[in-house]
Amino acid sequence: MLYFADGSGNTVLMMLALDRAEATPQKVPLMPTMSDRAKWAAVAGGIYFSPQGNPRSVSFYDFATKHTQMLFTVDKDLDGGMSISPDGRYMLYSQIDESNAGIMLMDHFR
Repeated sequence: MLYFADGSGNTVLMMLALDRAEATPQKVPLMPTMSDRAKWAAVAGGIYFSPQGNPRSVSFYDFATKHTQMLFTVDKDLDGGMSISPDGRYMLYSQIDESNAGIMLMDHFR
């Protein structure tokens, strides 16, 4: 199977069987909408992702049972991307510690 995100904001995870020429993309059955197209990682048993309804959390969708379990929440907003170590013991994700912007006015600039 090939998994890919479709949409932005309310992102749906799609799947495509690569062993059939006539296959068409389908939504992953019973998987909730994700908060962002970059906040997911597929592993052999399922998919880790940040759900739309709780974007400061990470959940796991199990391929075998087609059930989703919330794993943990964080205090700050998650940023794009997540990765799982090959042995499945560690997860790498990024979060936004601070986000700000400003405008500076300069007199007599040359």
